[in-house]
Formats: sequence, C-alpha cells, structure tokens
Amino acid sequence: MRSIILISFIGLSTISFSQKRIIKQAAAFEASDLHEQAAEKYMEALHQNATRPESINGLKRTSQKVVDQKLSEYFVSRNSSNPELAITQFEAVISYRDRLSYFGMTPDIPNYYFEDYESDRQLFSSNLKNQIKDAIEAGSDSKVNELIKKLQQYDPNYNIEELSMIESRTKAESLYAAAVSDFESRNWLSAWKGFTEVEKLEGSYKETLRYKKEIRAKGTTLSIVLPKRNRFSNAELFKSNIIAEVSQLGNPLIQIIDRENLDQVIEEQKLGISGLIDERSAAALGKILGVKAMMLIKVLNYNQIEGSLSKVEKTAYAKSSHTYQGEFRSVPYTEYSQTNKVLVSIQYQLISTETAEVLSADILQKEYADELIYAETATDYNTLYPGVNGYIYKSGSEREKFLHFFTTKRTSKSIDELDFEIQGLLAKQVATSLNSYFSK
Repeated sequence: MRSIILISFIGLSTISFSQKRIIKQAAAFEASDLHEQAAEKYMEALHQNATRPESINGLKRTSQKVVDQKLSEYFVSRNSSNPELAITQFEAVISYRDRLSYFGMTPDIPNYYFEDYESDRQLFSSNLKNQIKDAIEAGSDSKVNELIKKLQQYDPNYNIEELSMIESRTKAESLYAAAVSDFESRNWLSAWKGFTEVEKLEGSYKETLRYKKEIRAKGTTLSIVLPKRNRFSNAELFKSNIIAEVSQLGNPLIQIIDRENLDQVIEEQKLGISGLIDERSAAALGKILGVKAMMLIKVLNYNQIEGSLSKVEKTAYAKSSHTYQGEFRSVPYTEYSQTNKVLVSIQYQLISTETAEVLSADILQKEYADELIYAETATDYNTLYPGVNGYIYKSGSEREKFLHFFTTKRTSKSIDELDFEIQGLLAKQVATSLNSYFSK
C-alpha cells in the first residue's frame, strides 16, 4: 500500500514540475513580446491542468494581444486594397477565437470588424464574378474554372443557379468560338450545328443570328419536279415525304420550296412535252420560280406484282389416345400464302438554275414486299406438332414457328399500301443522298 502511494506522489510531482517548466517558458516568451508563442505555451500548460491560475491569466493576457495583432494586420490589408489577403487574415482571427473557446475564453473583437469582413467578402465575390465574365469573353476556360473554384471558396452560399448560368455561358462561349472558326473555314454545316447549340444554351448569343442567316444564304433553295407519268399512286405525297425527310436533317444548306402552281407554270411556259422535263427546261423553270436549283426526279422503273392466294394441304401430328403411349397420328391442315410486291427505281438530278449543270445525281432502287403465310385446321392447333421426313418436332423454335402460322394475320398489304410505304423509304434515301452531297 505504501509503495502505491509513493508512486502516485512521484507522478503528481513530475506533472507539477512539467507545468512549472512550461509556464516559465511562456513567461519568458511573454517578456520578450512573443505573445503568440507565449499563448501556445499557456495552452499547453492548461492541457495538463485546466485550473491553474497562472496558465489561465497568462493565456487571457497573451491571446488578446495575439488577436489584437491579427486584427491590426487585417486592417492594414484592407486599406492596402488587398481584399483576398484581408479576408484570409480575418478568417484566421475567427479560427484562433474558436481555439480559445476550448479553454472557456472569448477574446474581445469589436463588432465593426465582423461587418467589415462581411462587406469585404461580398465585394471580393462581386469582383470575382466580374473577372469570370471577362474570362468568359476572352474564351479562357481554364481561367474561368479557376475563378469559379475561388468564388465557391470565399462564398460557400453562392447561388447554384447563378453558377450554372456562368458555366452555361462558359460552354456557350467555347462553342461559339469553335462555330466562328468553322464559319471562317467555310465548314458551313459544322458551323450551323455549333451556333444552334449556342442558341440552346444562351439564346441569341453575340452574333449567332447573323452567322446563321449568312449560312442559310450560302445554301441552296430548290424545288422538286416529278414527271406527270410517274405511276405513283400519289406523287404529291412523294414530294411531301421528301420535304419532311429533308426538314428532319436540320441541314441549313438545303431548303426545299414547294410551289403549288408548279404544273401551271410548266404548262404556261411550254417547258415540257407530255410532262417530260430535261435539264435545260428544269433550270429555266427554277429561274422562274426563284430558286437556286431544281430537283428533277425520273421514275426509271415501276413494277407492281400482286400475288394470288394459294393454298397447300399439309400434314401435322397429334398424340393419339388409341395407340401406344408416345405414338402420334396424322392430322391434315391447310397452309395459305400470298406475296404482294412493288419494285421502284428512280433517278434524281440536282440541277443548277444558273448553268443547267447537274450538281448531283443518283439512282435509287427499292423493293418492298409483304409476304403472307397462315394456316388453318379443323382441330385444336395447340395439340399439333410439325414433322419432316418422319421426324416430329415436339418442342423448340420449329414448333413455335409452326403454331404462329395459326394465329398470324389473314390479309396481306395491298399494292396501294406498299406504294405508300415505298414512297416513304425512297424519300428517306433521297434526303440522305442530298445531305451527303451538301455536307461535303
């Protein structure tokens, strides 16, 4: 028991001696006006004994002087027009104050310092925003990103929507610069797409509208001429399909102008004989209509093949209840088939109205068919199995395909329906071919 008491007494003596040594060092720093070092030592002593009066009073004296010194530095920075340094220095004062609160101390900081600090922060944030706008105008993405990060650091409550607006403006400026470069390099389509993206972000940004107007002026306005003898069930529909497909391309260099009185003009000007138009008459017609080019479409071949409904008697298999287990009996069924088909080949020529030169030409072919196959039986088709050369398909894709014939449609598409659909497919091919030409 005596040995335990002795060890405890020695431990307390050691702690007391250590505190005295630290307090002595603190006092020496304080005497040399090294208040920040002295305060650190007093804090160290208080960590060992939070109730020792010398440490408490020493920290109160020195910490206040440290705070006063930091506030003085803050004041100098404010008046030397260095708001960023001033803000950093005052935030260091706040951080130091928070450390002292651990020891139950609150240094004296006049309220006007906090007011000045808030004013400094707002002014600095405003300056940063102006710098960001300048960097955006200069097209310096890296500088913009650097300034935005700094702004968020000094203004944590910065409006996210405003940040999004700045980022949008940054992206728009980058796209705008690239689009202008494409325009100057005569890459009209790429420039148009770039300006369109800018509009999506910022509306009528800078001279976007003017550039797009100039690009549109460099494009080609054209009308479409189909011969009267084209055999399409609805030639006007074909023209409408082409116009719709071209519009969906979003290519500013192609603008189709559909003239309602086209046939009347052709007749009045005697430009065609029996509805036939050649390159020169198409160019002349284009001048009358006020377009830069004419698209002359000729139907080279048009075949309609309407198949007749044929039927074939076939044999399927069903499990028999009158024979040994696993054996099958034959069951008759009827398979019906019909194929309707339309084959079309057309030639289109894009003809300059100024020179009658063929700017672009292509021959497009399309075959569109509808094959009808279905089956009927007097029995329940779900009990049937297909078979070939004595082999019966009891499961798998062959049986699924076989059963499908009993539930599929019973009528095929008419020639008129196929004509309607093949016009849409040909119109898409014409638009694609035109887009390829103008994209070059």
